Amino acid sequence: HKKQVGPNQAWLLLPFIFFISCLLSHLVFINTKLVSLDDLVIPLAYDKEGVEFGVPDELVHRLKQIVICIEDWSWGPDQIMTKQNRIGYTVFSSVFQYLLPLATITVVYFKIYFFIKTSRLNLPHTRQKKQRRTNSILFAMSIIFFASWLPFSVFCILTEVFEIFNSTDTMMLTFLICHMVGVSSSITNPILYGFLNNNFVKEFRMIFPLVTKWVGRKANT
Repeated sequence: HKKQVGPNQAWLLLPFIFFISCLLSHLVFINTKLVSLDDLVIPLAYDKEGVEFGVPDELVHRLKQIVICIEDWSWGPDQIMTKQNRIGYTVFSSVFQYLLPLATITVVYFKIYFFIKTSRLNLPHTRQKKQRRTNSILFAMSIIFFASWLPFSVFCILTEVFEIFNSTDTMMLTFLICHMVGVSSSITNPILYGFLNNNFVKEFRMIFPLVTKWVGRKANT
């Protein structure tokens, strides 16, 4: 058997993980800046034929007073943000935020699965049943992570490569839905851990009637 990571080694790994996280995310930090809306709107003030249409001075003055935070991924000597820059950043984000974590948890969970499968051959039936439940939890967590973040990753790539939305409202609504589905995985994991754990289910069944009675009494007073 391979030697497991001890508590001291685990504590030493934490700064390393923190450093890697900062290293991967610092690109967003250094490419983020504050700009006024007139810097974004006026360069885009062209019709479909490419003819510039005038922006009223009053509107320009109001746009200058509105400052927003954006990610500026313009590269090269001209510092012009092109479509290729955005696609490159989107692919980079998808690889490190979705594909790499998905591959990592898949490999780790499969190793745990095969370890449990080979080690339970001589175990009693009750322990084998518990370990099968553990395998179910690991498999479900992998599937949930894959299904939760897939729509958001596909949305980000498609919106950068193709013009698939006719209005900004539709695009933002789709973005919101996909992002909410993705972050929902943060609450599904505790639910899986809880309700696939027999001890938690027993305690929950004992406490839940007491909580509902207490809430009912508070509502009637």
